[in-house]
Amino acid sequence: MNKKWVFALLPVALLIKLGLALWVYWVTVLAVWFLWPWVVPELLPGFVSQEMIVGSLSWITSMKVAIVIVLIGLGIRLAVSRLGEPDFGESD
Repeated sequence: MNKKWVFALLPVALLIKLGLALWVYWVTVLAVWFLWPWVVPELLPGFVSQEMIVGSLSWITSMKVAIVIVLIGLGIRLAVSRLGEPDFGESD
C-alpha cells in the first residue's frame, strides 16, 4: 500500500498548528492591549500615579507582554502534561 499521502499531510498539519499558535498569540496581544488601561490603573492606582507602572501600553509593549504570557502558559501546559493532573486530595 502506498503511504506517500501521509508525508504530504504532515506540512499541512504543521501549518494548521502554526496558524492556531499565531491566532492565540494575536488574541493575547489584543487582550493585553485592550485590558491593560482598564485593569492596571484600577488595581494599582498608586503605582500608576507615581509612574512606577504605565497606565497604557503601546503595541510593541503589548506584544512583549503577550510573549511572556504565552510562554508562561506553554510552560504550565508542558508541566501538566508531564506531571499529570493534580489530585487535590479528591477521592472517587
